[in-house]
Amino acid sequence: MTKLPLLTMTKSRLLSEIPELNRESNVLLDTLSGLCSFYSVSDLASFLFSKKFCDLVEYKDPWIMFEIGVYINHNLTLDLIPDDGKLILIDSQGNRGLNSDSVEIISEVNFTDVMTDWLERVINC
Repeated sequence: MTKLPLLTMTKSRLLSEIPELNRESNVLLDTLSGLCSFYSVSDLASFLFSKKFCDLVEYKDPWIMFEIGVYINHNLTLDLIPDDGKLILIDSQGNRGLNSDSVEIISEVNFTDVMTDWLERVINC
C-alpha cells in the first residue's frame, strides 16, 4: 500500500506585485503554483525554513499568500503569509484548530508544534 502525503501547499494569491526574483526563486514560485505535497509536518517545516524558500519570500512587505491543506480533506486549510522573517498562519476557513484566528511563527520548531496541534484538533473534530 502506498503511503499518502499528510499536507499540501500551493500558492493561493498575490497580495502585491511580485518583487524582482532571481532565476531559482522564479522556478520555485512556478513549482508552488501547483499542488505540492509533504509526508509529514517536519517535512513542510523544513521546507518553509529552507534557504531556497526564504530567498523567495523574505521581503519587508508581504507579497504572497499560500494555502496549506490536509491531503485527505482539502476543506481543512490554513493560509500562510510570509512577513519579514516570520510566517503568519491564518484560519480563514474557521476550522477552529488554531488557538486564535492567526498565529505568528518564528522558527521551524514553533511551526511544527503549532501545525501538529492544529492537525490533531481539526482531524479529530
